[in-house]
Amino acid sequence: MWARILLLAFVLTAGWVDSAGAQTRPRAVENPEEFTAKAIERIEKGDLEGLARMIGTAVGLDISDGQLEAQIKQIGFVGTPQFFDRVHDQTLGGSLRQMIYYAPFRTERGQMTFVFFNFVFMRANDGWYVTHFRFDRNTNHLIPPGWITGK
Repeated sequence: MWARILLLAFVLTAGWVDSAGAQTRPRAVENPEEFTAKAIERIEKGDLEGLARMIGTAVGLDISDGQLEAQIKQIGFVGTPQFFDRVHDQTLGGSLRQMIYYAPFRTERGQMTFVFFNFVFMRANDGWYVTHFRFDRNTNHLIPPGWITGK
């Protein structure tokens, strides 16, 4: 199961990096909880450009082409977040951590959209690295089978 989880994290990370642009050197973060709190705060404030810079710098993506920013700005199209709830927080072996946040968004027309935000961190000697960030309305793309139910 551990190998499947690590493989999934690698595949998802590779897909995100390939689709978002050129790579630069990633930067370690000291505390995954502080990083995710700042990211969620930026979403709440509608600072999606700041979120793109923050994620791009952390994962080592060159954001100058605007591709990552355009992807992250898609969050703004789902409406206004009502609240954020950390629904999943798991550390494997002390060096791999996944946090998933849930947020209901309401549009100006009153329609609800439910979005999940997935953060994956891997620890190295110099700190934690954001290896994956993804948001989606479908939990099947974010949560590996059995992680929540334990089956």
